[in-house]
Amino acid sequence: MKKLKGIEVKSLRNLAKLQFTTKHELLDSYPYGALAVNLKDLKLILSSLGTTSKLVLTLYTNADYKLWTEKLTKNFRLTGIGKGDLFVNTSNQGLFTGKDHITTQM
Repeated sequence: MKKLKGIEVKSLRNLAKLQFTTKHELLDSYPYGALAVNLKDLKLILSSLGTTSKLVLTLYTNADYKLWTEKLTKNFRLTGIGKGDLFVNTSNQGLFTGKDHITTQM
């Protein structure tokens, strides 16, 4: 996205330089206009239909996916969920990670 071009975040103080991204901006940049890496660097693309006719995409590189799964695993462990337990995700996905897998690249 143009509004983020040239902004470098090297510390927490730099976070104030970032502007919020709206759902409208994500829809206007569909499908890959908000992508900050090459398309070939993606491991996973998830989608959420929401209330529009365009998909809202969540795009993951290998590093993103690894970090997400590590945090998810930590959260599960903190709530007492462990190996061998069954977890059913019934949450609303919204602009978070959707449940529909479009593609997975290994």
